[in-house]
Amino acid sequence: MKNCITIELEQQTPMWHFRPDEQGCCLRATEVKPKLDRFIAEMREKNGKKDGVEPPFNYKMSFEAIGEKKKMPCQEERNDKYRNSKKKNLYPLFFGNVRAEHPKKLVFYPNGIKMRVFSLDTALLDEISGYLNVFFAQTTFGTRQDKGFGAFYPKSKTFDESGACYCFETKNMAKDEYPEMFRYIHYFHKMIRSGINENNNYYKSFMFFYAKSLGQTWDKPVIRYNFQMFNPLYKHLSMKEDNKKLSRYKQRESMREEREKQFEKEKSYRESKYLFRDALGLSGIQSWGSYRTSVSIDCVKGGVGRFKSPILYRPVYVDGKYMIYLYLSKIDGIKTYEKKETVMFRITAECNNKKKTMEDMHVYPDFLLERYFDFIIENCKDETKKIGVFDRERRNENLIKDIVLEIFGKDKESGNINFRKLVKYVGK
Repeated sequence: MKNCITIELEQQTPMWHFRPDEQGCCLRATEVKPKLDRFIAEMREKNGKKDGVEPPFNYKMSFEAIGEKKKMPCQEERNDKYRNSKKKNLYPLFFGNVRAEHPKKLVFYPNGIKMRVFSLDTALLDEISGYLNVFFAQTTFGTRQDKGFGAFYPKSKTFDESGACYCFETKNMAKDEYPEMFRYIHYFHKMIRSGINENNNYYKSFMFFYAKSLGQTWDKPVIRYNFQMFNPLYKHLSMKEDNKKLSRYKQRESMREEREKQFEKEKSYRESKYLFRDALGLSGIQSWGSYRTSVSIDCVKGGVGRFKSPILYRPVYVDGKYMIYLYLSKIDGIKTYEKKETVMFRITAECNNKKKTMEDMHVYPDFLLERYFDFIIENCKDETKKIGVFDRERRNENLIKDIVLEIFGKDKESGNINFRKLVKYVGK
């Protein structure tokens, strides 16, 4: 039939589905078509073929699951140090089921999914057919799709990585070791955004070092010092002028110079208006467990509210391991598309039973993802930079450390790190 395209899609990673128990639940046209419409419009504009026709375009699509879906466990039973049985989340990247009345489940079809596209406009069908490989390479579906869940690709087709900017690879593993593969994405993202402080593993975020290289400080100390959020053992470290308790701590005169430096540093923290880590995606509420409080960040100007991460992680199984491709998009949080105005945020936290706010916060205006990633790659190679990674050969039974070393540790022979910029990629 000339007016219909039929292709089979291979499911490459499990998808979080909001109706997992329905017979044949899989991709939905209501999610896929709007994304494909936008992709067609962008490609037309990019190729100089924009003809004034705007989405939605005149075609229909449907999906049919082939065979039965495979049940994918989301948790596993483990014993704690007291030998009490506990359920452990296998996918810490996904936290949508916390207190959820109707929890989502992982849906996976080993035999794939059949996709049909119908239109009387045969020229449009030919155009769509030419875009499908690239579209499915850089588009994922369902919940938590930006972290690599819900990835599909046309069967028997070579993966088109042309739009990917950076990549890293996992160790050798079986194709269905999804929890292990997603841990790589989880700890990579923590390293570039908030850092790691888990199971006796502590790594400062690369964002800390990047902000420092720009003569700035990143979000955490700015927020902590403004709200006076300190571990109770170290509250006396605050040099705030109205800290009346400071006199209780007898300090030697030889520490006077150090105290003055600390005061100047704190002053700069309190006066800073820049956000760095939220350039990688704004979450409305952040939990600061070590300080027993929560921090909320709200948009007060610009109208974007909450925006997603500008990084799409796309896993592809190749030669016994996963290649994790990174696709970068525009950072919505810096400026709005229409008005081109800086988006302003208000940060609120409740400390010591008092609610406090920080006004007029905004993402560092010159922040560029590519520049940040290039900084990470170059500094991880240089041992003199001391940004918290080691040679890959230093291995033990520590899972988190092994993953961090696998991605960011320097190879002694080549001098390179696993995380790298793709040669085919040309900067925007």
